[in-house]
Amino acid sequence: GIDTPKRAHVRCTDASIAAPLALTSSSTATAHTEFGWAGLGIAIGENFVPFFDFLGFHELLLFSLTMDSISTVQLYRAKALLLFMAGYIRILLNCVAFAICFSEKKLFSLLYFISFVCDALDGWFARKFNQVSTFGAVLDMVTDRISTACLLVILSQVYRPGLVFLSLLALDIASHWLQMYSTFLVGKASHKDVKDNSNWLFKAYYGNKIFMCYCCVSCEALYITLFLLAKNQMENMKDVLMDAARESLLQCVLLALLLFGWAIKQSVNFIQMKTAADLCVLYDINKKQKP
Repeated sequence: GIDTPKRAHVRCTDASIAAPLALTSSSTATAHTEFGWAGLGIAIGENFVPFFDFLGFHELLLFSLTMDSISTVQLYRAKALLLFMAGYIRILLNCVAFAICFSEKKLFSLLYFISFVCDALDGWFARKFNQVSTFGAVLDMVTDRISTACLLVILSQVYRPGLVFLSLLALDIASHWLQMYSTFLVGKASHKDVKDNSNWLFKAYYGNKIFMCYCCVSCEALYITLFLLAKNQMENMKDVLMDAARESLLQCVLLALLLFGWAIKQSVNFIQMKTAADLCVLYDINKKQKP
């Protein structure tokens, strides 16, 4: 007799991966594999036990495989592993970094910056491997906001006046939350879709990836630099920056570039907050006018 292949239950959004999994061979090897944004498992015999199921990141893909499909599975697992490393390891890096921030300032800065780089890689891998999802976009933004917020809280304890950094924290969270919320209200696919916005700086920021990258890197690098420059608590931020600029011309130029990028980022945050708030108000007005 001929073995009848077992039915497959597939939840896979990548057509290039799902297509080769047609089950036509008489010799079928059964495997249970978890794929998706956190597609990583522990191999036990023929089964892959979900390792991150307790986090709730599970898109279970149960299928029967022929021996010819093994290379496809390995490729998909490699993609999933890259996404996992870029997406979730940055969270672990941040946890370790903030745990040692006052005892190991240089190590903290290195880990925080690596986590920041993983943020960029996470998005790039997701787009390249066609694994973009709403959950991934929201988690990415939440992780960004929490990381920056924690660093700003630390700076508020090191420098005076600390209210400056707490105000920056409030602006950062409010602008991004309103932007994300207004995006869903108007039915856009991404909060970076600002084609219909009239503000030239806002459109330039989200329309040019290199420009946006410069502003984001400048902002985070400035915060890390301020943390490294502070020798004691209760430092005056203006005095610390002026002393660092006087040490060498190179430092002065670098600080100027960081401050310029940081200023643009804060301006964009303010424009973003106002624009998003206006959209929410307009949505309410249109909703009330409907019969």
